[in-house]
Amino acid sequence: MFDNPKIAGQFATPENLVSLIAEISHGIPAKTIFDPACGTAILLTSVAKGRENVEKVVGIDINQDVSQIAEATLKKSGLNYQLLNANYFHTSIADEFDLVVCNPPFGMRIDIEIDGLKIRSAEAAFILRSLQSIKPNGYAIFITPEGLLFNESNRSFRDYISQEYSLEAIISLPSNSFQPYAGVKTSLVVLKNSKQSEKVFLAEFAETQALKVIVSNFQKQTSNKNLSQGFWVDINTIQKTNSVWAYGRYKGIKDFEIKKANSKYPLRLLSELVSIGKSKSSTTDTILIQRIGNQPKVIMKDELPEKSNSKSYIELSLSGDD
Repeated sequence: MFDNPKIAGQFATPENLVSLIAEISHGIPAKTIFDPACGTAILLTSVAKGRENVEKVVGIDINQDVSQIAEATLKKSGLNYQLLNANYFHTSIADEFDLVVCNPPFGMRIDIEIDGLKIRSAEAAFILRSLQSIKPNGYAIFITPEGLLFNESNRSFRDYISQEYSLEAIISLPSNSFQPYAGVKTSLVVLKNSKQSEKVFLAEFAETQALKVIVSNFQKQTSNKNLSQGFWVDINTIQKTNSVWAYGRYKGIKDFEIKKANSKYPLRLLSELVSIGKSKSSTTDTILIQRIGNQPKVIMKDELPEKSNSKSYIELSLSGDD
């Protein structure tokens, strides 16, 4: 590792996340491994370390100072390596790889077209370009800001992945993973160069001691009663939710299914009973939920005081006869 985790907008991958990626990747046969934003090459060498028959590892980084550290790291590893100090998007890579691992730079804007998609997010660009370099049935493991996984502006990217490749796993990462250098919430995404799998693995890496359980559940295709340690969701369910790839969304659905099965009363999701946003419904059919506060106030719209600002509330309109 280097002393300053922030160099030219790049953030060193925390050790606990390096361990998580290495453990997951060790269940994937790989003779050739690639990191298109390798930094100091700690992630790349950790993933390759302890494997049999690794033929070659390849790393690219645009920062010359960081590349010098990566050179020392790779020499020390004893691996057969190729290291390029270059802009990944201006570099031709002839090889195809069994495995790509990457913690791409966060928040960088880019204007590029890949496979017919106009891309503005550097994280999405790194993923799509890397997938082009993977052999059939090869894998890509990326750390990515969660906005890429649920923002509507990135939906075409997510739809394309599930149409042309396979979303295998989403693992929510600790919210403080990159603090104090970046406060962005991140997830680990596992992709495969194959037809989309029927089920997707979801978990939350909230505790280091849960690492081996999460990895075991993914590799053995099992689940835990403790949902944070891993469960599986049908890809059809994900596609029905506007291709949202957020762990929290499906944990909520799973929690509701469990409560519904164990409740002596009929339960319904709020989304089945209301529509969110302004509507032409009468004020007697509209609920307002206060946006801010530890215990948000809930009132009917016709109870809103005249001097109150309606923008301070989320508006829910009752639908149907329920």
